Amino acid sequence: MCCGFRLMYRNVNIMDNMLRMMEKYADNLEELVEEKTHQYMEEKKKADLLLYSMMPVLVLCILSLFHKNKISQGTCNLRNFEASEL
Repeated sequence: MCCGFRLMYRNVNIMDNMLRMMEKYADNLEELVEEKTHQYMEEKKKADLLLYSMMPVLVLCILSLFHKNKISQGTCNLRNFEASEL
């Protein structure tokens, strides 16, 4: 009976250790995702600033309206674009 108790205790201990390791792994992944998301947003800001400095304002406005119509309507045809022109 003593050996059965040790075996059962060892299995519980192994499961506890596995759960702890998985929790640490999940926490680490969450931190990595947060860090990578922050890096992505910073790079996107830099790319947007570069784009805005290179393109005329009118072109940016038209592209912005074109993009908004495409997302909100699911498709983007010539009529949608003509309706959004400045």
